[in-house]
Amino acid sequence: MSQENVEALRRGYEALNRRDIDTWLEGFHADADMHDLPSIPDAPVRRGHAAIREWLSMMDELWVDARYEPQEFTDTGQFVVVAVRAKARGRGSDIPMDVGMFHVFEIEDGKIRRALAYLDRDEAFEAVGLRE
Repeated sequence: MSQENVEALRRGYEALNRRDIDTWLEGFHADADMHDLPSIPDAPVRRGHAAIREWLSMMDELWVDARYEPQEFTDTGQFVVVAVRAKARGRGSDIPMDVGMFHVFEIEDGKIRRALAYLDRDEAFEAVGLRE
């Protein structure tokens, strides 16, 4: 396991949770791809820092106090699968959201090349050709 990848991602989650977006984006290649959950119909692939910022702005319009709490990291060198608890409150409704999900990061030269999200652990591992 590459502890460097895990520690870099851990710092990235910390930066994201405190909304230090510039620091968070330092962990991504300038032309990195971010994919939404595959269950979202016609979800766009966001490419590059500007598009990833737009995604975060959209999430902040929907949710208050959004946090991504990493629970477990599985690093294979090229890919890191992270079990995450996503927590927030609906903006306007104040309804709490607490969802387990899996983030898959493709790492290239120490930075995120591609980020994907899944609700199912097996799907996350299968999507990148990994088996537990």
